[in-house]
Amino acid sequence: ITIMLVPLLLTGCEKESDSSPADGRDFDAEVYVAGTPYTGRVIDGYLQNARVWLDIDGDGQRTPGPLTLENQSGVELQLPGGEPTAMTGEDGEFSLDVSELGQDPLVSPDLDPRDYSLIALALPGQTIEQTDTGNQVLDRAFMLSAPPGVRNVTPLTTLVRQRRVNGIG
Repeated sequence: ITIMLVPLLLTGCEKESDSSPADGRDFDAEVYVAGTPYTGRVIDGYLQNARVWLDIDGDGQRTPGPLTLENQSGVELQLPGGEPTAMTGEDGEFSLDVSELGQDPLVSPDLDPRDYSLIALALPGQTIEQTDTGNQVLDRAFMLSAPPGVRNVTPLTTLVRQRRVNGIG
């Protein structure tokens, strides 16, 4: 019986899985097109009015402009607006303006938003959790995060990122 089942398991359904899952997950960020806003969602129940930013300097805190950093070649880069930041809207959706990540090609390649973690901060008294039973204003702050390239920020992506930060894998 095992010998008969092996060919069936190996053939699968003959369908390529190059596209993102139908439920909106985007784990490898293959859909992002350079020069367009970097979009995603914050989900712990959908969170509306949460602050989201691209953690370019890796300190886990939002850094307003100007932000000076060094690329892999040792060239100093300046982001006048700091780390791209936005507030979430309906259904936890956000759109980060990453236009400042474009660099002069004679100085440095463009910074790719998929190379940096996303951080989301629920603001007490301001962030609203959308639930099936209605919207609830959150009374305490908490942070969620996602590893580089993951554009949906959830408790699970927070765990994955933290395990990577701690070297657990």
